[in-house]
Amino acid sequence: VDIAVAKEVAQKQVDKATEEILDVAPNTSGRVIASDHIGEGLVTFVEDEQCALLVVGETPRSALGRFLLG
Repeated sequence: VDIAVAKEVAQKQVDKATEEILDVAPNTSGRVIASDHIGEGLVTFVEDEQCALLVVGETPRSALGRFLLG
């Protein structure tokens, strides 16, 4: 998987979702975060950007995936 391509595709999806809610939440911004450890990456992002609210999307997983990954 080409990481640059994956980030570009993800950012396009985030941009589309952001555009859909700008009327009701005009200060909304959408970002794609890449990190070796997602928890640490999110904490660093929130601290650096001084976020008041963080909304995280998730890819649906199968029952086996939820069991294995939480």
